[in-house]
Amino acid sequence: EKLYYEAPPAITETIVPTISILTVVGIVPAAAAWARQAWVRYKITTRRIRVTSGLQGKDMAEIVYPDIIEVRTVKRLFGDGDMVLFLRDGAIQIW
Repeated sequence: EKLYYEAPPAITETIVPTISILTVVGIVPAAAAWARQAWVRYKITTRRIRVTSGLQGKDMAEIVYPDIIEVRTVKRLFGDGDMVLFLRDGAIQIW
């Protein structure tokens, strides 16, 4: 099993929430964005996709490639984006 990618979400997703701290309302989105940076990790290998999250990585979602029937992506600002995986059992994973 070869590792292709292992890292937290893109740091650029914290830019707008951090700037929004200048307003009182922006504190909550900024805290949420920085919490994702601290607690979420993506690992993509030749066999599977694994997302660990939560305090101390206690929550884990692992998907093997044969279970994926469709992948959709949406681009965001600065080249980042979201990925939606449609699985064989009817479940949908959004990252």
